[in-house]
Amino acid sequence: MTAVSSSLTLILKLVLPTLWITFYSGFTAAIFALDVTYIGPIPIFTFRIGLLIFLILGILFLYW
Repeated sequence: MTAVSSSLTLILKLVLPTLWITFYSGFTAAIFALDVTYIGPIPIFTFRIGLLIFLILGILFLYW
């Protein structure tokens, strides 16, 4: 009988999503706390919405 999972299963299914969500949630919160009008050439509102959409899609993709 062959093994169905590998030694990386725990890392790929639990550790990686947890670290990704923690990092991007903190980054998103920090961007929402900024008091600037532009980040480079991008208006802050557009950057915040794009970052929030990226966070939500990432969470959905990781736990799908």
